Amino acid sequence: MTKLPLLDVPDLAFPDRWDRRLNTCDSPAALADELRPHRTDLHARRYLQATLATGETVRVLEALKDLEQRDARGVEGARNCALIRLGRYSEVLTAPRAPGQTSTALDLENVLEDEIAQANACAQLGLHGPAIMHLHAVKMLARALNMHYRLQWSCIEAGRIETLRGEPNSASLAEALTMLPMSSRRETWGLRNLSETQMAEGDYALAWTTLMDMPSASLGDLPLFLAALLRIPKFREESQTALGTYAPLARAVWALREGRAIDLLDLKLPEDEFARGYAEILRGIAMCRLPASRAQGTMLLQRLMDTSLGPDQKLMVSLSLAAVMAEQDLGEAAQVFQTFQRAAKSLPVIYAVFEFLRDVAPDWLSLAALAPFPHRDLTPLLGDLPLLTGGSLQIGNAVYKLPGQAGGSVQLVMAGFRRQPQRLQDGAQQRYTRALEALGVKSVVNLGSLLRQLILIGARMPYEHRSGWEGAFITALTLLDSKTVRSQILSDSQVKNFLR
Repeated sequence: MTKLPLLDVPDLAFPDRWDRRLNTCDSPAALADELRPHRTDLHARRYLQATLATGETVRVLEALKDLEQRDARGVEGARNCALIRLGRYSEVLTAPRAPGQTSTALDLENVLEDEIAQANACAQLGLHGPAIMHLHAVKMLARALNMHYRLQWSCIEAGRIETLRGEPNSASLAEALTMLPMSSRRETWGLRNLSETQMAEGDYALAWTTLMDMPSASLGDLPLFLAALLRIPKFREESQTALGTYAPLARAVWALREGRAIDLLDLKLPEDEFARGYAEILRGIAMCRLPASRAQGTMLLQRLMDTSLGPDQKLMVSLSLAAVMAEQDLGEAAQVFQTFQRAAKSLPVIYAVFEFLRDVAPDWLSLAALAPFPHRDLTPLLGDLPLLTGGSLQIGNAVYKLPGQAGGSVQLVMAGFRRQPQRLQDGAQQRYTRALEALGVKSVVNLGSLLRQLILIGARMPYEHRSGWEGAFITALTLLDSKTVRSQILSDSQVKNFLR
């Protein structure tokens, strides 16, 4: 390893020079070694800052202890940044702050470092608004001190926090990444944040491309989760045994896509806030797909609606919750469905999110497609969904006649409309099951259930939207291939009240 020239006190005393040296160095550990022995308080302060960049907890503890034993002045910011690295976030918010009155550039840098610590503490505790305010102060101080790399960091970190509070802006974040050339470690951090922001915007494919620009050793297990969301089978087997933050999420996505129960013990809630949001959503969806845990899953999704979600997460949660509420005849489904419609309009890229939901819950996505003014990306996704329309099964433009029309599948449609158990007598059920197996179909979307849900939601929509929902119901009704079923549904008192 090439030995770095020893940094003298005059070099260390200029915040802008130190900022450039620290943030263009690929080996902060080697830089820290050059600062030993700690000849002055300033050496000790810079040593702590260099060890923070290494991420090595033992070295950070050692450097922090040395700094505190010296009783050095003007090190509140560096000390609080060390507490962040050690996970003592609440302590930072009550720790001594850097003095507001400053007389030197080093004093001003101390204030800047303290603002960084406060921003990180707030972000880790979910206080996104205050975190952004502290980062505004960091930007102002960094400009005043010509600490251009700190300015770049604050722009990237602000983009990360904006994503966490549901307001991603990948264009702004990408611009921040090009402000200055970065060390490989800083570039890896920045590209990972950019990829997560692109995910929040629904562009999973672009997020995948961004990750593939990173060195493979720096990727971690985030690509496994993205591959599951994008349904890239090449990475499925690897995800089944992988360790890390995102690997359990990848396993859960594959399980949901394949109609299997997820392992809730495996899908623990990670410390990483971005990953935790997806983990909770997957848990909620999985619970809602099972009758025994549907009520618990509904409550979880309701709680998530009141949290800071990315646009893609907002769409997943709102559609899932609206559909499962409608399945249970809960009137709040109408308000939640309106949230889904707004989320669908605001999400820049939506196809991959819809595709995931189609595989996991085709009935939920069918409800969105039959509603008024469906999103343009919904239609191509519904082509291969098997829709039970009475005596037939409709898959795209193909219609397949089912056995026992008089007392078989037609009864299932009416049972779906009346929210009754959808089960035939043994002989009829066997014929129906064999017919589905012959078509390669494992499960169907029951048009009767969708018609009931359209009424439930449409009847509770604002008056100015009622005509659209009435039209959507009539359109869906025409898909029924049984005049008897259509007549029975139209004679239902709830339908009469809805259409009058």
